[in-house]
Amino acid sequence: MSNRISQYDAQMVADWFNGSNLVHSSIADNKQIKELFEQSEKLRQKAHKIIVDDATWKFEFKRGNQRKLKVKYNYEKGEK
Repeated sequence: MSNRISQYDAQMVADWFNGSNLVHSSIADNKQIKELFEQSEKLRQKAHKIIVDDATWKFEFKRGNQRKLKVKYNYEKGEK
């Protein structure tokens, strides 16, 4: 395993975000399932922060849809 953040890694987290937004609007009634979903959301936020802190890739919202992320290479990373 590499410590480098690949585009695949970043896209996987963006897809996780997009999928969790779909599920979030129809969250389960069962307390145990709801708690598991909330735990997975905390893990997703940690993964998101790792990618943002690395700054190789950046997330942007898709045009016209503030609930879907896309991944772009951060050309400004070297300038910081």
